[in-house]
Amino acid sequence: FIVAKELVEKIVEGGEIVQEITGKDLVGLEYEALFDIEKLKSGKSYKVYPADFVTTTDGTGIVHTAVMYGEDDYRLGMKLSLPAFHTVDEQGKFTQDVVGFAGQYVKAHDTEKAILEYLKSKNFLFKEETYTHSYPHCWRCRSPLLYYAHDGWFIAISKLQKQLIKNNRKVNWIPEHLKEGRFGEWLRGEKDWNFSRERYWGTPLPIWRCDNCDNKKVTGSLIELEENRFYLPNTYYILRHGDSTKNSPNSGEPLISSKLDHDKYDLTEEGKKQIEQVAKLIQEAGGLEAIYSSPFRRTKQTAEIIARKLGLEVHIDERLKELDHGSDCEGQPVGVCTMESNGRRLDNKKHDDGETWNDVRSRMYSFIKEIDAEHTSSVKSPNDDHGVNKKILIVSHGDPLWLLESTLLGLSVTDNNAYDLRTKNYMAEGELRNRNLKNYPHNDRGEVDLHRPYIDDVALKCDKCQSKMLRIKEVADVWFDSGAMPFAQWHYPFENKKEFEDNFPADFISEGIDQTRGWFYTLLAISTLLGKGPAYRNVVSYSHILDDRGRKMSKSLGNTISPWEVMDNFGADAARWYFYTVNSPGESKLFSLQNSMQQPKSFFNNLLNSLHFFELYDKPTGDHPRIKPRSQNMLDEWILSRLHNVISQTTKFMDNYDPTSAGREIEVFLLNDLSNWWLRRSRELFQRPKNKKVFNHAFELLRYVLFESSKIIAPMAPFTAEHIYKRVANQKESVHLEDWPKAKKKFIKPELEKVMVEVRDVVTAGLATRKSKNLKVRQPLASITIKRSYKFDPGLEELIKAVLNIKEVFYRLSMEESVMLDEHITRELMLEGYARELMRQIQDMRKEAGYKLDDNIFAAWESESTDIIASFEKFSDEIKHTTLLKDLSARLPAGRHGHQENLAYDIEKEFDLVPGVKVWLGIRR
Repeated sequence: FIVAKELVEKIVEGGEIVQEITGKDLVGLEYEALFDIEKLKSGKSYKVYPADFVTTTDGTGIVHTAVMYGEDDYRLGMKLSLPAFHTVDEQGKFTQDVVGFAGQYVKAHDTEKAILEYLKSKNFLFKEETYTHSYPHCWRCRSPLLYYAHDGWFIAISKLQKQLIKNNRKVNWIPEHLKEGRFGEWLRGEKDWNFSRERYWGTPLPIWRCDNCDNKKVTGSLIELEENRFYLPNTYYILRHGDSTKNSPNSGEPLISSKLDHDKYDLTEEGKKQIEQVAKLIQEAGGLEAIYSSPFRRTKQTAEIIARKLGLEVHIDERLKELDHGSDCEGQPVGVCTMESNGRRLDNKKHDDGETWNDVRSRMYSFIKEIDAEHTSSVKSPNDDHGVNKKILIVSHGDPLWLLESTLLGLSVTDNNAYDLRTKNYMAEGELRNRNLKNYPHNDRGEVDLHRPYIDDVALKCDKCQSKMLRIKEVADVWFDSGAMPFAQWHYPFENKKEFEDNFPADFISEGIDQTRGWFYTLLAISTLLGKGPAYRNVVSYSHILDDRGRKMSKSLGNTISPWEVMDNFGADAARWYFYTVNSPGESKLFSLQNSMQQPKSFFNNLLNSLHFFELYDKPTGDHPRIKPRSQNMLDEWILSRLHNVISQTTKFMDNYDPTSAGREIEVFLLNDLSNWWLRRSRELFQRPKNKKVFNHAFELLRYVLFESSKIIAPMAPFTAEHIYKRVANQKESVHLEDWPKAKKKFIKPELEKVMVEVRDVVTAGLATRKSKNLKVRQPLASITIKRSYKFDPGLEELIKAVLNIKEVFYRLSMEESVMLDEHITRELMLEGYARELMRQIQDMRKEAGYKLDDNIFAAWESESTDIIASFEKFSDEIKHTTLLKDLSARLPAGRHGHQENLAYDIEKEFDLVPGVKVWLGIRR
């Protein structure tokens, strides 16, 4: 036995190694065929050859190759010129060449069993075992697939490999590694483009093949189809009937007579003379082979005059009749039942049981197609004239002939030229026109249709042997259509040259990573084939969405999530925001409905809360002018600096096709900076400003920040951006028509932003210390000591005091902690804390009662605690100011000023203001 050394014990247990040889020593050895198939025999068959795809992990180290059933096998077979012959058909069954197994499905269990029995009977089977290996299956029905070599049409794209690689170097790829990695490796693989598909639907390959000499012709236009037609075209004379009593100027307004059983109109004497002249012209032009007429009186009489002149018979065909307007229009003036509406083409309009224009066009095309085939001579030899030109007269009515003429000219009903033919060049009574049926593919309505099956009927003449050529049956790879899009959308190079050049190449394209061998590739391939360089300047390629366990979503696994469910529950913008910000486009995205959407949900809730806060104070006064920001303190200066810094950073990220960094930058600004810092710290300016000027400055600044923010979130959250834009600026236009905002350097203050980070760190540490010491924020403290060598600006110190509820700020560099709080609470601080607890309770009750900001609210309190009484009396004005109260008073015990106990309150509660200290509180309008 000859086996790989690594596999000896696995294959021949206890076997003795007699001799070691190299694979090279085996090359050229012949072996006995397992099956006797004549067409697989040649001087090179059944020999040992070297190949780089053989492994020593399974088997024996020697494998059998099947040229037509695997890519590696095929390449090796072509390299060695081994017989390329199919022993399996396209249904996966053995052919008649495989004696004893013909007609059996190769993957059937019974077939596999029969093969084993055959090998045993021939003493060809060395060993039988079951093992697992990967095998391709249809991703939809899970049936096993067969690798199958097949004839096809190829574009020799490998000849342009160097140019493809050169053009790719001009493209900016995101992620960058795809440029030389997945995509670059594909370009370096020297693969030709398998261009054809054996499908019914698709773009038909414009290749005609001669059955006689196998010559091939590629056509590039309808004009070429006509120029290279196989059969000579018949000449069609189309004639509208002569002047009749229906259309005569002397008969008054014409009435509709479109039903044959109502037909009563004859040619007038003038009409007969018209047709006599037409007959004379036809006779002088060489006469006719046939005459076809509508069954109506006026058309039959017209046809008969000409037939008598030329000695021919008139063939009546129902399909040439007048347009049927419908029973409800019969006998009505023509203007009442028009097929038009304000000059608009209504190709599918009809009245009652009548016909549409498309109905008429279909029957007229059915007629011309049939008689054209009837009067076209069959070809007898490659040297004849491919049919004799026939002259045929068609006598019909105005609209049917207009629709027939549109077909003969290659126009559709919706084509402006077709409508102009009707409105500007409508056939007069007795008018004769000369037309022919072009060698175009027509659908059942007579419209030019380049798809199958119509294109398959078009025959061309072989320019080598003059025989008939028919189109091959294959259609183009659908990715060719996608790759041709930049050119096809402008019908370039046949027209719109400037429009094409103004829009080519594309600034950027975006699709999934699997398009590196699909759309990305075919766009580059076709533009390179046409010598136009790359079709795009930038590519953003994104990876797949996986479930929360990292598996590809699949219906069979039951782990798919409906996008409608995501949008119904969280909104389209939240879903978009998640995919933009969770990680970079090229990374896979794990997704679950419950976990993935919480962060974007929180972000948008906070953003909309900022908008709702603005709307609480907004009093729309028509369109607002462009907003000019103003600052009145360091906090305002800081939020302006942050806004314009974010605009600057976002612009850079977006210019570099990095939406993830842009989205994260915006999210930090709108969530942490605007909502959780500036707005909270500025709330008092809105709720009860000391003067209108201060309020207006704060309000307009918030409007400005939201207005500019709506622009920078617009590409990633288009609906929310539009909502904010319309609310804050009351604009009639759309945010998506705005210019991208420009960062203004005069507002950007890096040092202020840097120091504000320190301030917020101090606040965070201070709040954490309060929590660890169980010191409520509503309880004022005497001081905080900060580990710092120099003081904060006074405005920032005031900010720290306000947030942490501290009276004084001290600094000391020689301390371990970053901040240290004075935990000693004096009676004065305690009383102020009680007042702040009452403020919080009043605010909660205002909200519970649903009061508006401008409501006049009265509150009363009662307590037996001397400390509580002292606190509320001392801080009464501050409590009223902070909680927007008109009045705050103490409710006296019953029996003293008895009128007070009879007052009705909207809400009243008794509660422990602090443990063991009860307070009664009531509020009313």
